[in-house]
Amino acid sequence: MSEAIEAEAIEEPITEPTRALAVVPAAPAYAVTPNVEAAELVQRLNVIRDAMQTAMKEGVDYGRIPGVDKPTLFKPGAEKLGVLFQP
Repeated sequence: MSEAIEAEAIEEPITEPTRALAVVPAAPAYAVTPNVEAAELVQRLNVIRDAMQTAMKEGVDYGRIPGVDKPTLFKPGAEKLGVLFQP
């Protein structure tokens, strides 16, 4: 009661590998020199000074490091400025 099963050989043509090109969008062009007017620059600096005077504490957000003459921005202060500059 066993039936013989014959396997047919299926021949497929050999083809060359397919080559495709990926389309990648170009990176946005960034200006090397920002286009900021002097009045706008002064306004931005005033916002930074106001944030420093009202929201930052010396010794926490900025302060002096031994051996350095100028005050240094610490990480907590940098994080606060990062929030200020978010779009």
